[in-house]
Amino acid sequence: MAINRPVFFFDYEVHSDGSLSKAILVDGIARRNYSVFGDGVSFDPTYSTNKYGIWPSHFSPGRFLVAMGGKESKYIITDQDPGILKVVPLVFKIACHRYCMWHIMNKVPSKYGVTRKDYSEFLKKMNAIIWDENIEAAEFDAKWEEIGREHTVNNID
Repeated sequence: MAINRPVFFFDYEVHSDGSLSKAILVDGIARRNYSVFGDGVSFDPTYSTNKYGIWPSHFSPGRFLVAMGGKESKYIITDQDPGILKVVPLVFKIACHRYCMWHIMNKVPSKYGVTRKDYSEFLKKMNAIIWDENIEAAEFDAKWEEIGREHTVNNID
């Protein structure tokens, strides 16, 4: 691919037996989009940690920055994969790390208890503050505390 597409980036390492150990593959469209819109990156470990051993725990994480022209993102969105959590602060020195909202919201029913009679009301109130793009941090914290007291939420993590 690199021969036919000069903007394609790849790097890899092999084990002593010649089998693939580490790899990063980035197509030209992704590299171009990152150069223009690269203020945020979302890493999904589904195909990158234990399954293929690519990102992050088994790859030199700095290669991502090389692939992207040395430009660091302003924020990184991940799930709670332990390997990614260890590597993000090593690679991204200025980026703000946040968890993926899909993963957070997917855990709400099991953490809060979908069988609770106030679940629908709790979810409605929680969504109102979570998805409010104009809410300030202090206001969010105050409303979250209020919802927690009202719905007896002690510790949802």
